[in-house]
Amino acid sequence: MPRVEYELTAPGRGLLEPLSALGAWTERYADEVLEALDQPVSGP
Repeated sequence: MPRVEYELTAPGRGLLEPLSALGAWTERYADEVLEALDQPVSGP
């Protein structure tokens, strides 16, 4: 069976740090975001 190897491009590698930071933010604030989604929206 043929085998294919993939590699990120330079721009793709440049996204690793920001995506990691977004993942860390998500882990830190996920509960708060989910709680906020359950609250009624107030506004004009």
